[in-house]
Amino acid sequence: MPPLNIAILTLMGIVFAVWVFLMFRMLGRLTRQSMRAHDRTGGGFSVWMGHIFRAFGGFFSDPSVATERRQLIWVTILLMLVVLAQPFILVPRG
Repeated sequence: MPPLNIAILTLMGIVFAVWVFLMFRMLGRLTRQSMRAHDRTGGGFSVWMGHIFRAFGGFFSDPSVATERRQLIWVTILLMLVVLAQPFILVPRG
């Protein structure tokens, strides 16, 4: 495998690992927020789902998580660009 392909695939792996870390951190934060709200109000599954949807909505509008939101957006865009560029930049085996 050409060295350029190894470098590109390594870059893709690093970008994906960063994206996974940011995504799980966000999902963990939202789950904790919804569970705290559910513990305060009680209720069943449908009430808990309502808390989850409110937590997701809050993530996209809350200024206190703006930095985390921007990081996730930029890393997602970078990941998409690297994946879309892969057919054009990988050196074919020959």
